[in-house]
Amino acid sequence: MKQNGKHKSNLYEYLDTSGVLDTGSDEAIEKARKEYWKKYKAHWRKQKRQTEKELTTSWTVDELKDLTKAARHHNMSRVAFIKSATIAYTHKAFIVPDKTGVQRIAQLLAMNYNLLQEMIDQRTFPLLSGKPILDRIEELEKAVLVSLNSPKTFEQIVTDAIQSKPHLKQSLYQLLETLP
Repeated sequence: MKQNGKHKSNLYEYLDTSGVLDTGSDEAIEKARKEYWKKYKAHWRKQKRQTEKELTTSWTVDELKDLTKAARHHNMSRVAFIKSATIAYTHKAFIVPDKTGVQRIAQLLAMNYNLLQEMIDQRTFPLLSGKPILDRIEELEKAVLVSLNSPKTFEQIVTDAIQSKPHLKQSLYQLLETLP
């Protein structure tokens, strides 16, 4: 609905329909406004419960301290961290401790790539020298982003090391035998 070229809000419609705008005092309008938001939030929660399920957990004081510390380390709220950590665990993925930092690194690499490409296009940097550098920046960007977003597990690191240097397997066995 439009009134004087402006769209009526649902709140205004509610207040107008209830008649409080015509006959009510400031207190009555405020009371009606609070009632509207109460109904609105109840409806919103009901709709949300139909599409999403909510879980409740209990935490000991020590568990809560650990959770809070981990969430702060990842620049997240505790609830966001719980959800991210759970989903990452089920997908055998990694939670990036500082998404903003990773995005900044990606941005800097892309800016360097673009700057060099622009210099090549403007012929201020020779194509024969610039092409290999562009390729290396692109490889570096891929490698860095993969390492930061989904680093290898300890098992993957050990497996890769043994595959590239088979003699390490024997050294690893000897090391493990000496552990208590």
